Formats: sequence, C-alpha cells, structure tokens
Amino acid sequence: MNRKEMFNNFLKDTEGKFIPAEFTESRLDSVNKLLNMSKSKVNSIADIDQFILSKIQRQLDKKKYTKINVLCGGGVDSNYLLILLAKNYQSIEVGAVCGLTKSNSTDLKSTRAICDKYNLNYKEHSISKFELEQSLIDFYEVNKRLPNDVAAPIINVLIKKAKSVDEDVLIVDGQYADTVLFANPQNTFFRLTEKISLIELNTQSNYFKNKFHKLKFYLKLMLSNKESKIRSLCRLNNSPEINEYLLKSLSQFNAELVLQAVFFKILIEYREKDKYLLSDNVFSPFYSDELLLHSYKVNTSLFSLYNKKKHLREFVKTNCPEAYKYMKSRTFESE
Repeated sequence: MNRKEMFNNFLKDTEGKFIPAEFTESRLDSVNKLLNMSKSKVNSIADIDQFILSKIQRQLDKKKYTKINVLCGGGVDSNYLLILLAKNYQSIEVGAVCGLTKSNSTDLKSTRAICDKYNLNYKEHSISKFELEQSLIDFYEVNKRLPNDVAAPIINVLIKKAKSVDEDVLIVDGQYADTVLFANPQNTFFRLTEKISLIELNTQSNYFKNKFHKLKFYLKLMLSNKESKIRSLCRLNNSPEINEYLLKSLSQFNAELVLQAVFFKILIEYREKDKYLLSDNVFSPFYSDELLLHSYKVNTSLFSLYNKKKHLREFVKTNCPEAYKYMKSRTFESE
C-alpha cells in the first residue's frame, strides 16, 4: 500500500469509528473512580489561572526548558494559555505555533495580536498533504497501527514544527478544554434532549453517507433513552457489561456527569491522546479530573451553556482586547 492509499484509507476508516467494547470495558474502573470523586465536597478550584499555572510549572520542574511553544488555532483555549504564559513566564521564550486552515484565518488574527502586544514569537504554517501522509507513516512505524483520531496527523505535523531543532522546548496545547469545561457539542445536545426517552438505539458507527442520513440519525438519537445517547455520543460499541454499567451509573449519578466521565476517560484515552504519542514534550494543562469536577459543580444550568468558557473569554478580553475582537463568539462551543 502506497502513502496515498494509506492516507485515504485512514480517513475513511476513522470517520465515525466506534470504540471496541473490550477497550471500553477495560476503562470502566477509571470512569467509576472519577464519578465517585464527585461525591467529595472539595471539588471547587478557587483560582483557575493559578491552577493551570501550577500544572505548567510541574512540567517545567521536570526538565530545564528554555522555550515554550503554544499550539494555536485562534480559539479561546490556546489564546488564554498564550496570554497566561506571557504574563507569568517572562524569563522563558514563549511563542505561538499556528496551523493555517481555510476556516481559521480570521481567528489567527487574534493570536497574532497577542504576540504583537506581548512581544512573542509567531509562526504560521500551512500544512501540505505530503506532510500529513508522512506524519501518518511516522505514527505507524512507531506504534504499529494507524491513529484512532482523524486530527492526529495534523497535530503531529504542528508538534514537529514546534519542536524544530530545539529539544529543550515545552509544547503546550489547549486540547481537552471543551471536555473538562462541559463545552462540547454533545453537552448541548444531551442537555436539550435528556428528558426525551422513547426508544432504544444501537448503532456501530457514526459514518454518514449524506446530510439526510445524518439528520435521520440525530432525530433517532434525540428520541432515544439516556444510555443510548451516551453510547452514541461517546462512540461506544455496546456489550451487556457496558450497558449494565451505564444503567447502574445513571441510577446513582447525574446523567450529564456520567456522559462526561465516559467521554473523558474512554473516548479521550482511545482517540485524542493519539495526537501526543510521537513526542514526550507535549501536554495540555486542561487534562484534569479536578477541573472537570469543578466545572460540573459550578455550572450545571441548562441556560448557562454560553458561560462554560466565560472565564477564559473574559481573561483574553481583559488582557488583550485587541485580540478579542477577532475571536468568534459561539453560544455552543465546539472543538
């Protein structure tokens, strides 16, 4: 199989791919641990900024880094991290490494504005198909399999550009923020349809042939019961053990918390973490059980969906209003 065939097959096989039941079953204990942590009264974080900074500092304590590069796409997550680092790590060289796409050229003006204000390095890269194909080959050679995440080749190319020849660079990413802040599209869908429970829905893939097929699927999902919604939104293949676990958890915990715990501890582990497997110096300070539980405790109203990332947006607006005007304001956040 040549590189072009490998890449095309990867795109086809990854789209709508569900998680093998065996993997899900092996991760149910970690979901249960997170859910049980929610029973603790000490789940609030007094200062989000200091919490994020403490996680970054722990990474810096592991190795003497002289440079920090933030992977940026012009969104609020990466812009927040970029400003936070610029304001608190002035003795370390901080920069933004950006991947230019057809849809984010305006958004990236916000990142450039931050770099101009705080005198940070700004690098913008267009990624070729050849680079994506090579990234896929590199991943396969190291891991003996193709990635489970369709975005993995893009992120791995950006990481490679962010590292360049500097092995002492720490690469910081805003990945996982949508999940731990309950700001993913599935949260919007689940909250608006949670009370509807008319049918049982079993599906093995979210591959859609066309828009009509997609609409038909989501209409069925809207009418389905909670455990069906969780399985589909988290891309779980079903098994008696999985279904029994979901039913038991839904009887003990808030339904959206169950959804988010499954998403975080199973789908993220299976899919999103593939973006980081080719480098040891990449991490996201948003990856945190504590932050997820804090978000759950402080913001559970159906009508507060817009406020999920309010702190991050206000931080950017206060510290770089020049950047804020370029940032898209979404009622329902999406990665």
